[in-house]
Amino acid sequence: MLRYLRIVCVLLCCSSAAQAGQPPIVTTDMLRIRTVTFIDVSADGSRAVFAVRSIETEQADNDRTSYAYRSHLYAVDLRQREPRPKQITFGRRNDRSPDLSPDGRRIAFVRGGEGNEAPQLWIMPVDGGEARQITKMEHGISSPQWSPDGRAVLFTVSVPFDELDGHPDWSKERPQLSWADDEFDDDVTPRPDGTLEEIRAWLANNAKGQNPYVINRIDFQDEQSLKGMMRFTHLYLVNVGNSNDESEPRRVTEGFFDHLEPAFMPDGSSIVYVANKNTEHHPDRVRTRDLWMIDLDGSNDRQLLAKEDWRFGSPKPSVDGSVIAFTGQKQDEPSFRQRQLGVLTMRRGEPTDWLWLTDEDVFDASV
Repeated sequence: MLRYLRIVCVLLCCSSAAQAGQPPIVTTDMLRIRTVTFIDVSADGSRAVFAVRSIETEQADNDRTSYAYRSHLYAVDLRQREPRPKQITFGRRNDRSPDLSPDGRRIAFVRGGEGNEAPQLWIMPVDGGEARQITKMEHGISSPQWSPDGRAVLFTVSVPFDELDGHPDWSKERPQLSWADDEFDDDVTPRPDGTLEEIRAWLANNAKGQNPYVINRIDFQDEQSLKGMMRFTHLYLVNVGNSNDESEPRRVTEGFFDHLEPAFMPDGSSIVYVANKNTEHHPDRVRTRDLWMIDLDGSNDRQLLAKEDWRFGSPKPSVDGSVIAFTGQKQDEPSFRQRQLGVLTMRRGEPTDWLWLTDEDVFDASV
């Protein structure tokens, strides 16, 4: 019944538009939709950059028209009386996540190419011009942001489980199997009709090729397929002061944990981020997240704030670094609990106290 009501509503809308002398909405009108995403404003407020996502028509090799999502960067001078955005990237690419350098002269952004090409970090002048590729990471990058001195860029990479050193402290959650059971000596030949160790090696090889899928975790379903090997988000730094100062990206964080929503402290000596570093339970079984901080060289990784049954996120340091704002959501009923706004006071790089600025009892809205 609901389906028929929707059809009637659509027909009535089209009829009303036709009677008013306006052309009805058609399918190809979707090609006119432009979505503004990833906005960033310069420190002095004089300029903004953003990405625009759209559906573009492209001619295939067989002369048939195809459609593809594209994303390009735009810049706008906010000092003008009537600012007009200017497109600064073009082509069959997907450019997103622009971040303006502290001096406002350069843009760090993520560029993805055709097919399965991994997105990489690129840098270009804010007024347009030739962009320069900075990274060639096998698994791609995301969420770039400049260091306060403009000499380095921080970004995240989703690293596969088998590329991390060692084993997790939490259980594999497969009966009678440990993490070491997936490691086989070089002299073991995978065979379906061999010894027990050879059979297990054969099954492990098949599982790596997802033939068949082996599901041994709670969070196994992705948006359009089943999730493969577990991945963990890690923080990376790369020097970009000038072409002579560039170096290979280096990983700042370690371990079988996700390191999310990073932000530089104003002095540029450390990074605050969000993580769940529970070593007793599988990550799929833990909803909480805590605030953490780590020095740029990967040392002095310490927990700033944790609260039982709470999930913290979106840390934002103040200009002088004396306060870190963050959001928090209680996890007893996460489907309806509101996100609250809190602040954590800092002194000499260490937390001193924290408090909520909003509360469900007095501010019935999610931050």
